[in-house]
Amino acid sequence: MSAALRIEAAGLAHTRVLAALHAACFDDAWSVGAMADVLASPGAFAALALLADAPEGPPVGFALARVAADEAELLSLGVIPSARQRGIGRALLDDVIRGAVTRGAAALFLEVAETNEAARRLYAANGFGAVGRRPDYYQRPNTVPIAALTLRRALPRGATELSSSHGCA
Repeated sequence: MSAALRIEAAGLAHTRVLAALHAACFDDAWSVGAMADVLASPGAFAALALLADAPEGPPVGFALARVAADEAELLSLGVIPSARQRGIGRALLDDVIRGAVTRGAAALFLEVAETNEAARRLYAANGFGAVGRRPDYYQRPNTVPIAALTLRRALPRGATELSSSHGCA
């Protein structure tokens, strides 16, 4: 089921909202300060997902990425639990891909917990392949460390390729 969405650019003015969304999505939440540090770094960009039928409501998802030279990195992407399985993660990923291409990136990298099956399915369905593994990357209190898979996807070069690739219109 796909939700009617509005994706909006986010910036330093949204650090509290982004940190709250991160906390709602992940056990190892980023602080407002950490979020601000990332957003203030060169090449960083972010997006918020809002439900179109609740335009004044709180955002239901976010994405945070950065571009350096011709490589982009998806730093974090999350959808609040009550809004999952509605195409929101895919829409945010599409927005990151467009943003990375616009900023000149030729490839997009990310790290995902190897136990996060839903995220791994999303990324595989969108052309990402494994290029590495980091043992014990996610160190959470009172849990067994989890390895991260490093994934990569080549990005289209230009508007024509972008509009025809993986639904990125």
